[in-house]
Amino acid sequence: MNYISYRVSLFKLNRQRSKVDKYYKKEYKEAKKTGDSNKVQEVGSLASHELQEVDDEIQYLEQTYIIALARQMLLTVPPVIDEEKGGLWEQSNSTGKWLLTTEGLRQLRAIVRTEKKERTDSLSRWVTIIVGLIGAITGLIAVIKTIMK
Repeated sequence: MNYISYRVSLFKLNRQRSKVDKYYKKEYKEAKKTGDSNKVQEVGSLASHELQEVDDEIQYLEQTYIIALARQMLLTVPPVIDEEKGGLWEQSNSTGKWLLTTEGLRQLRAIVRTEKKERTDSLSRWVTIIVGLIGAITGLIAVIKTIMK
């Protein structure tokens, strides 16, 4: 998954979440006006369930993107282990998909950030050396031209 498709998908899911939220806020207000507590409770429950589904899809998209980055950098991804055993994954109640816990996502992001930083630092060292050499060669050529005149 590349960055652009990730951002487009994330935008669509966030827009979907806003629509669901807006719809159920309207339904909730209408249910409150009727005074039917069962209807209010039902709308609240439906809203909670649908919002949780969208939130899980957003979380799944985010973890898919981070995992793709990690695999692209040849980094290890934490294995799926039951939450009771101290794993970094949990199964979604609404979608049934395995999702990284907040801690698992934080750790994976930190690993990816560290790897990116190390690669950038390595590249910047080489760029600095090459620019220095080009400057030294340019200065040497200027001195040789001055002496030759």
